[in-house]
Amino acid sequence: MQNDNRYSVIADINGKSIPLGLGVALSSDLRALSAFSSLPTEKQNEILKKADTLPENGDFSELISSLRG
Repeated sequence: MQNDNRYSVIADINGKSIPLGLGVALSSDLRALSAFSSLPTEKQNEILKKADTLPENGDFSELISSLRG
């Protein structure tokens, strides 16, 4: 039997709690991950707020694209 709670696990990047869906999206795009990590805390928090409005299995591509510039 699989653990149904695995989808609620939150990633941690630079001490920030990252929603799972965003963490997965960032892990597949190292350029976006690097860009997120180098953003000021205020901007990181804005992105986290946007990510919180998306479902964990949602489409994070637009959010990730915004990090790439």
